[in-house]
Amino acid sequence: LPAPRNGNLPLSYAQQRLWFLDQLEPENPFYNTPLVFRLRGNLNRTSLQAALQDIVIRHEVLRTAFCNDDGQPRQVVFDNLPVSLVELDLSHLPTDDREAAIRANASREAQTPFLDLSQPPLFRAVLLKLETDEHVLLLTFHHIVIDGWSMSVLMRELTFSYNTHCGGEVNDLPPLPI
Repeated sequence: LPAPRNGNLPLSYAQQRLWFLDQLEPENPFYNTPLVFRLRGNLNRTSLQAALQDIVIRHEVLRTAFCNDDGQPRQVVFDNLPVSLVELDLSHLPTDDREAAIRANASREAQTPFLDLSQPPLFRAVLLKLETDEHVLLLTFHHIVIDGWSMSVLMRELTFSYNTHCGGEVNDLPPLPI
């Protein structure tokens, strides 16, 4: 059940392993988890920003820092963490050059390390505008805050929240039981 998030919060075994590997080889992008989504149709950037913020509010791991406390890792969960959605306009490029620009930006995001696990957020969001009705969303997470199972949850909830905001409704995802 939900527990207080103050005091000494231990890491899961998987998080301990990733934290330890980061201590051995800091600034390594090997544990980046990149996601790339092509979005077609009219995009409501404000609703996308709000949906990303909803996900961060809902999932505390996305508001968590992993600190070194005298050689021991501990979690610090922030109450609030604003989401930054960087937008890059590629619409000025010739059509043939856009795919190369998408690959270059996706590769750059995937290869850019998270420099310090004690400084959240441990994810990045970049929106590439190709046309008025075509975008590519690049999400990059450090593996310490996401795993394969969580990605499907993230996308399902992000889609639900986005559609809810676009419809002018209140996001009514039920509270997380754990």
